[in-house]
Amino acid sequence: MRGPLIVLVFVLGLLGACRSGPLTAADRPEPALAAIQTALEAVVARADAERGVHWVHGWDGNDAVKESGEDGTVMGYCWHWQERVLAEMAAPVRAEGWDLVRININRGWFSEHHAVAVWDPERIDRDRILREPRAPVWVLDPWLHGRPEIYALADWLAIPVIVFEPAGLEVPGSP
Repeated sequence: MRGPLIVLVFVLGLLGACRSGPLTAADRPEPALAAIQTALEAVVARADAERGVHWVHGWDGNDAVKESGEDGTVMGYCWHWQERVLAEMAAPVRAEGWDLVRININRGWFSEHHAVAVWDPERIDRDRILREPRAPVWVLDPWLHGRPEIYALADWLAIPVIVFEPAGLEVPGSP
């Protein structure tokens, strides 16, 4: 019975991903998000153009990484994207006066997912981010579709149909 349950949860998860989409240029509520979007587009373009490494995305991408033997020639687990986005977006995000942090949901479960959250620290403190999901916080997440997508935090949190483990922020140096 466990196999059919996992398949059902997976299918529901895919359907749920259609519920809450990324922001479009027309619905970006913050001027700083335009610069952050441009920088994120550059990160994804550099990954796509990287020689010797094929960047993949989504659940199929996870399979491709596994099939490659995880030798570094195929990258694309959500945490690979998270680390790349975090490293390359720190300077552009901070140039806007904003901050960024690793974020995850369903940590420790088969549907675990990682991305990067950004926000204006003048408007919300880091310790309030997950207590106020409608606050002005956005998630940079190119993993799902392989595109430079930005989600409102509340929309990103709604993507999983079933939440086994609530979202968490990852402090530097945490596993």
